[in-house]
Amino acid sequence: MFALAAFKKHVAAALSDQTKVGTLKFLPRQNVEVSRPRRSSTTRLDPGDPRTPPEGTIMDLRVCDVYATALTESKTLQAPSFSMYWREPERGRALAQMTAWVRAR
Repeated sequence: MFALAAFKKHVAAALSDQTKVGTLKFLPRQNVEVSRPRRSSTTRLDPGDPRTPPEGTIMDLRVCDVYATALTESKTLQAPSFSMYWREPERGRALAQMTAWVRAR
């Protein structure tokens, strides 16, 4: 799909879309609740990641976070690192790297 210029343009635009689509709530034992309209899930965080916010923290989940997470989780793409639970400055730097990576593909 990245061979299509329109697809790359769409993904790059989505990586800059700050629209809120849900929330992240940090729970005990390195779990995070991901809440979006009509659905919610809980996932386990990397216990060794020092960038994990403290328990009780609530953060916005944005369109750009969802796209970057999907790219990072793909086993075949080898995209730059990104985690939706990183603090805003870290996510911002990672999103800039991800956008540059998309444009270079």
